Amino acid sequence: MSAKKKTRTKPALESPYQALVRLQQEIASSGHPGFAALVFSEPITAAQITEAEQRLGVPLPPSYVELVTQHGLFKLTWDAPPEPGVPLAYADFEQLHGCRALLSPQEIADETLQLREELADTDDDELAAQLAECLLFQENYYRDNFWVFRSSDRLDGIEEYSVHGYYHDDSFEWTRERIDFASHIREWVQAVLAER
Repeated sequence: MSAKKKTRTKPALESPYQALVRLQQEIASSGHPGFAALVFSEPITAAQITEAEQRLGVPLPPSYVELVTQHGLFKLTWDAPPEPGVPLAYADFEQLHGCRALLSPQEIADETLQLREELADTDDDELAAQLAECLLFQENYYRDNFWVFRSSDRLDGIEEYSVHGYYHDDSFEWTRERIDFASHIREWVQAVLAER
C-alpha cells in the first residue's frame, strides 16, 4: 500500500479588493485615529478607461482596470458615510471629504499630463525621462505626493507596471523594491492599519 504524499499549497494572496474590504471592515468595527471610513465609488466604465489610455498613449495596468471597473475607486474619508453599514459603493463618492484616494482614469491622465507640462522645461534629463514614463495613480494625504506606475517597467513579461513613489520636490523613488499594483494595495492597507 503506497502512502499518498500530502502536498502543501500556499494560501492565496488577497486580491486588492479583498484587502480594501478588510481595511473598510476594520475601520468600521475598530475605528481609526485619522479616518471615519473607507468608501468606494460606483464602478468605472470601459469608455472612461479607453479615453484615459488614448490621452496617455499607454494602456493602464490590467489589475487597476479590473479593480476600478468591477468595484470602483476608493478613498479614506474624514466624515462617516451618510448611511453607515450600507452599500460598499456610494453614488455621492465625490462629495465625501477624504484623501489617499485611488485616482480615476481621467484624474490619472489629468494629473500626469499636468505634471509633465509643469516640468517640461526641466534641465534635469533624468527627471525628464522619469516624467515621460510615470502615471500618477494614487494620492497621499495632501495630494502633493503620489504613487506612480512606471510604464516602461513591465513585471515578469506581463502587462503590469512596477509601482514607485513620486514626491513633490520633483523626485522619484525608482530604487524601491519592484512591486505590482496588487502588492502595493496589500502593503498600503497594512500601513493604514498600523497607524492605529
